[in-house]
Amino acid sequence: MPEFTRFFFAYLLSAILQSAGSAALYRSPNIDKLTFWKIAWGMQGMVVTIRALTLVELNRKVLSPYIGIWALGRRLLLGVAAVVIAYDLLLSKGQWQVVGHERGSWPGIGDGWP
Repeated sequence: MPEFTRFFFAYLLSAILQSAGSAALYRSPNIDKLTFWKIAWGMQGMVVTIRALTLVELNRKVLSPYIGIWALGRRLLLGVAAVVIAYDLLLSKGQWQVVGHERGSWPGIGDGWP
């Protein structure tokens, strides 16, 4: 099984588990809104991280035969990731509960705008 395929299946599994976990938490009468919010964003962070790893591995697999292009692609991926993280931290203004993976990560991982 190719390496990027494992990351892809991990991403699919994490997305499914996130949806199932969120639905189960939402239906739980014993959980307050703030706790649900924190858990839901933690799960979203996990899914976004695995998605980013999947895209990096896919790009590596496709571009690695072309050494110069992969060197440029790797630098571009790291640069975009740094800009997205800086953007997210800048807009959070030091309030860590505001740091939203949704707002900061979509442009950087190729999933389009929210």
